[in-house]
Amino acid sequence: CNGILEVNRYSSWERACSNSWNIHLAKAVCSELYCNGPSSIGSSIDNKESQDGVWLSNTYCYGYESSLSQCRSDPWSNVFCNSSQQIQIKCLGPAAITSVSLSVQENPCSGKVQLYLGNLYSYYYISIENAPVVDWDLNDANAVCRQSGCGLAVAAPNSSEYGRKSALLSIQCIGNEYSLSKCSLSIIASNGTKYEKYPAVKCSGHFVVKLVNATFCSGTVVISYNNTQGYISSEGWDIRDANVVCQSLMCGSAIEAITVKRADSTPIWFKDFQCNGTEPSLHYCPATAIATDINFPSYIAAVTCAKDIQQKTTLAMSVDDPNAAVTRTHFQEQVVLLMVCGYNLLGIFNI
Repeated sequence: CNGILEVNRYSSWERACSNSWNIHLAKAVCSELYCNGPSSIGSSIDNKESQDGVWLSNTYCYGYESSLSQCRSDPWSNVFCNSSQQIQIKCLGPAAITSVSLSVQENPCSGKVQLYLGNLYSYYYISIENAPVVDWDLNDANAVCRQSGCGLAVAAPNSSEYGRKSALLSIQCIGNEYSLSKCSLSIIASNGTKYEKYPAVKCSGHFVVKLVNATFCSGTVVISYNNTQGYISSEGWDIRDANVVCQSLMCGSAIEAITVKRADSTPIWFKDFQCNGTEPSLHYCPATAIATDINFPSYIAAVTCAKDIQQKTTLAMSVDDPNAAVTRTHFQEQVVLLMVCGYNLLGIFNI
């Protein structure tokens, strides 16, 4: 975001030269390189060497352009530039991701990723419908899905399109971010390739977690989305993941993370959840989506929660000791205080 301006012409980088320029030209260059707005533009006083370059003949920018190629210009020509004709631009540092949106394709939770970059502390921003991103992966897609309220990422596709951008974005997420702005962003120079990778996501959409095949607070973990139920693979399943499930269902802490053998052909949607144990739901934990169902049979995730143990213990006490019936859970009995003719009567009534 700071240096002597070069342009890629005929697949080679050459110095850009001119006798006239303005701040609008610098703004177009800063936007094209995913940098914040310009702070200065001038001749390359730090460079004492003359060399071959490209003459920006009658190039005029008006302030709304997002790249130098959008500015009005006569055909460029090759010239020998002295140091005073070379252009040095200083931008206000790399831009940050301020928001994202999806270009809807199959459904509102799938599509190409549209980025909005800018300075978080000013009005300056860049809207980029197609931004080439290197090493786009499922962790990055997870951040987009959460930020869009679309659950977890099922896939992180990218498309190879003709582009020839001047710079590429590198986004590095670890998988538990709730916004792409919380991920590491860096800007790298393009190698002049004609085709670049453009990111997209396929999200699960909102899903519901419940327990089946036992009691309300223990059993096999089932994820339901798109009107279809699926299991979680036992691969990577541990007490921290189970704790998130139990607490999200108001069942207290997890007592045990269990793996059980799948007894039917219900598909397995996710594996390898990586919760730290304090997330409000599985939506906030990194996970790996399974595009193709694991071969039947296989093992799936289950839990035993503290509330289920407490209920069973309390019920056992009431069976062993009739006098302890008052300790039964609210599912079996209710204590009611009656006011009859001025007398307080304490009674226990079966429901």
